[in-house]
Amino acid sequence: MIGANQTSWRISFANSATREAVACDKGWKYCRKNEVYTATVEFDLVCDKAWLVPLIPCCLMLGNMIGDISGGMFSDRYGRRLTIIIGWILFSCSITLMAVTPVWVGIHILTFVQGLASTFRTSAGLVLLSEISPSRHRYKVSIINVASIALGGMFLPLIAYLVPNWRFMTTVVAILQLSVVAPSFLVLRNSLKWLLENQKYQEARSVLVESSRLNQVKLNHDDLENLQWGRRQGTDDDRKEPPQPPRANRRFSYVDFAHITFLRKRVLILSLAWFASSMPYYGLSLNTRNLEGNRFLIFLGVTAIELPGHLLAYVVLRKMGSRNTFMILAGLCGTTLLITPLVQQASKLRLIVCNMIGKLFASGCFSLLYTFTGELFPTLLRTQSYGICSFAARCAGVIVPYLLYLGNHIHGLPYLVMGCLMIGAVLLMCFLPSTKSLTLPDTIEEAKLQDY
Repeated sequence: MIGANQTSWRISFANSATREAVACDKGWKYCRKNEVYTATVEFDLVCDKAWLVPLIPCCLMLGNMIGDISGGMFSDRYGRRLTIIIGWILFSCSITLMAVTPVWVGIHILTFVQGLASTFRTSAGLVLLSEISPSRHRYKVSIINVASIALGGMFLPLIAYLVPNWRFMTTVVAILQLSVVAPSFLVLRNSLKWLLENQKYQEARSVLVESSRLNQVKLNHDDLENLQWGRRQGTDDDRKEPPQPPRANRRFSYVDFAHITFLRKRVLILSLAWFASSMPYYGLSLNTRNLEGNRFLIFLGVTAIELPGHLLAYVVLRKMGSRNTFMILAGLCGTTLLITPLVQQASKLRLIVCNMIGKLFASGCFSLLYTFTGELFPTLLRTQSYGICSFAARCAGVIVPYLLYLGNHIHGLPYLVMGCLMIGAVLLMCFLPSTKSLTLPDTIEEAKLQDY
């Protein structure tokens, strides 16, 4: 396919130390190897339109950032179930529309919606799993949930290989997404913790009855009566007292993170830790595009390396807890990144190995932060804490491409910056309490007791 009467640019790699942009005023010709048909080819996103290609991940990150803030507040106020369902519907509809959009502007807008919807369902889903899981299984459930994201990503190169047309491939993904919406309505329930904290006692009673039936556990009739009147414990003293109407429910917001000292300290440290962990997680992923070879196998390898990272995190945290395990893996990741510039010029194979090892440790750190963050905040602020921290992580995702660009001019700069940030995150974690063997806090008072 040849375009005419347009100005294009080609990048010369004759000298690996410099990249020279050269004007091309005779049109362009696409390399249609293996008959792969992409959006770039269909909408001619080259030459003077080439800047629109990197704008797509920027729209995704922007949607993630807004979804992190709004989704957290929406989930804590209106429930995890409703937030997840809305996220699934928006995500499925946006992918379906993307498969048929006739203009490139539609791709960017729908990508933004996908980023917004994905954070809605992901953050609320993680919180819901942590709240319904017993303490002894909380780590396992959280790690499996995060690892499932990487496992799902491993199927994408297979779908792309079998369906090389981007519109047909998007249609296949849309069908898979829509197949999950209906079961979400039927299966998902709000957690008992959230229902009790929001004084929705009748719904909590229904959830408790349904759970006991599924688990074949016999409930005490007095406990059900206490739930109906808003009591959490069925003690003898409680039974002697006449039923009292529930108190007015207080609404929490992001302002509470600024007003309450210990919450402010925790959210600032964790935000910096999320930011530091996201730099190598995104940076090493983007850097692998420079590897030579089959594009499908490269993408598969970059995604698959996350699974042993999650497994390593789970094995270590069972003995040492989330905080100490994060400090170990972040320290190893930072050390690997600081060593990488020393071997960058020596051997391409060593550079690839260091990148993969760094990605492995960074993936483990990322999964640990999801678990550790939920353990430090009360129920009605838990999803909002995820929103703030995830917002910081998305900021790192926006900065990383520019940091990699500077690495073309300053040798080893990206690795040094990412390594120093990871070491700094290790030091900051010393100021947070360990949550090993502790239950999730329901109230601000219970969260504060973790410091003692």
